[in-house]
Amino acid sequence: MKHSLSKAKAFSSRLAISGLALLVLAGTTYAGSTLTLAENKVAGVKIVVSAGSCKPVLFAAHELRTFLQQATGAEFTITEQAPASEAAIVLGDCSESRAAGIEVARLKRDGFQILRKGNRIFIAGRDDPDYDLEAFVEMEKVPPINGQGWFNSVIKPEYATLFGVYDFLERVAGIRWYFPGKMGTYVPKSPVLTVDEMDWTENPVMMFRNSAGFGDRSHGKYKTWRMPDYPEIGVTRVDSNLWALRCRQSTAYLPENHAIGMLHYYHRYYQDEKNRKEEYFAMRPDGTRYAESQHKCSLCYSNPDVAKQIIADAKLFFSSGKAADMENAPWNAKWELNRAQGDYFSLLPNDQYGAGCHCQRCLALVKKETVETMDPNLPGEYVISTGKYSRIMWDYFRTVAEGTLAEFPNKYFTILAYSMYREIPDNITKLPANLMVGVTAIPNGNSSDGPAMKRIIDDIRQWGKYTDNGLWLWLYFINRPQYDGIPLPRLWAAGRFYNELKNLNVNGIYMECLVTHGYTAHLDIYLNHRLMWNPSLDANQIISEYAKHLYGAADGEVVALLQLFEEKYLKGIVKNVPGRYSGAAYRDIIDWPEGRWPQDGIEGLRKEIYTDEILAQILQLARQAQSKVTSGTIEADRLQLFLSRFAIPVLQKFNAMPQEGI
Repeated sequence: MKHSLSKAKAFSSRLAISGLALLVLAGTTYAGSTLTLAENKVAGVKIVVSAGSCKPVLFAAHELRTFLQQATGAEFTITEQAPASEAAIVLGDCSESRAAGIEVARLKRDGFQILRKGNRIFIAGRDDPDYDLEAFVEMEKVPPINGQGWFNSVIKPEYATLFGVYDFLERVAGIRWYFPGKMGTYVPKSPVLTVDEMDWTENPVMMFRNSAGFGDRSHGKYKTWRMPDYPEIGVTRVDSNLWALRCRQSTAYLPENHAIGMLHYYHRYYQDEKNRKEEYFAMRPDGTRYAESQHKCSLCYSNPDVAKQIIADAKLFFSSGKAADMENAPWNAKWELNRAQGDYFSLLPNDQYGAGCHCQRCLALVKKETVETMDPNLPGEYVISTGKYSRIMWDYFRTVAEGTLAEFPNKYFTILAYSMYREIPDNITKLPANLMVGVTAIPNGNSSDGPAMKRIIDDIRQWGKYTDNGLWLWLYFINRPQYDGIPLPRLWAAGRFYNELKNLNVNGIYMECLVTHGYTAHLDIYLNHRLMWNPSLDANQIISEYAKHLYGAADGEVVALLQLFEEKYLKGIVKNVPGRYSGAAYRDIIDWPEGRWPQDGIEGLRKEIYTDEILAQILQLARQAQSKVTSGTIEADRLQLFLSRFAIPVLQKFNAMPQEGI
């Protein structure tokens, strides 16, 4: 992956075509409105990276050259300049692009413009001059990623010109990156590649577009929800890092996670008796305080002194102070990147706050009509009120936010409408300007897809009325390990979900992708990131295109299998319980085997969902698909991979795999 401009110059000098021939091609290929990029394996344009351009632009140039060469068979030159008589693709913010009228300062973060003027094509966005994308891809320990690759919690420098290059390759050359590695890359061959007039400005609808689904995170024996199958099929972590770039994972990141452990309140105000402030901690019904360890503790959020201390901690962070300088903090305290970073500081309590605080002050603020019961259909789970602690928590969130607003007007607190403080309390009219509110959700369709999705969409719509910052969503894409071997796609459902989001003031999504097998979730990841960029896109078109591109004549059977698996998940495994709320994640949904089939557990899946008839249908579609591809082709190889990860494990799980195979 190592590139340098000097190498590009050396390659240019070895170009197997005379300067005269190139001038002839350049002089005859942009008359009128059509500009020829390549014809008969001869490049018709050069790629220009102006002298002094930053590393992200040079990285973009090499990505552009790599895929144009794969598409056309021509060899493209990267150079610092090209005469006005020669056709060129000019990358990045430079004097020539500015003279053409491109002003990158007018673009949003990650946005770009693609403009053709005569024999010049300009692709430019905002780029950080010092960011090393090669180090990101190769997982070198270079700030700010420090070797973490795609799985990072970092507000990254900008490299929007690269996003423009990927968009150009998709639109002009028809290239797609459906999953990491060669097998997931679709590059149609184009003996002649031309472009007409173009002036495209692309700004992402959502500023924050992050997910935990781009590659393998397994380590040691811990493989649950860690995608260990990617290495099994030859996908490297470099492949995964490149895929994250090509899916346009955002350079922006919104820190949001349980913050009390980072702030060390147990160590600071309970462990040492001389510093102990018991009143800071939630009271149990027996009068003791819930303070067992750094991560097993909860605060009394109605205590004004707790809010004052959190304000002091946040001000220290916003002033670029060290976490170890917090009052009574241990020497090794640090700001954790997924909780406090840049201009953002998370206020999210620990999940253990579900037990609440039983002091008189908190009890007076508890929602009185709350009823807690044990639901016989949810063994071991309480049915809880989504508004039981809303007054306590949102008074606290607002107090903290207002306590820093005057001194730090451009610094923000992040928080989720979550668990038993998901509902909007009746004493709120508007949230402080420095509070970034998120809502937990699932991509299981739109408000017409049953009462559960209606409630989720209604929650998003209502919270959006109380903030001018735009909402962000914590999107749960969780495949229960108990269903190992069962594909659980949410593809068409995600399309309906995002299409409704486009009018709901949503500014970002973090997709918590917890899946055992990464390959079976690859299309969900790809699709969600396309829709995060533009929620108005047609998911069905993207899915159909995917199947046709990767599997050729077997596309119909692949689509039918995906539809079958999605239907069996959303209309079989998932059970809607209207008006109920279990757990902290989302509303009215039961999808784990013990809750879904209390008597049979996972055996209920075989009895009710994957019946003999359905298993026979899966086998028939798999066989039909195989009959439509030619052995030895890339389409046949991709189909074999698809069937080995989607259809065959289901048949094997339920002893329905014929001895002779598919």
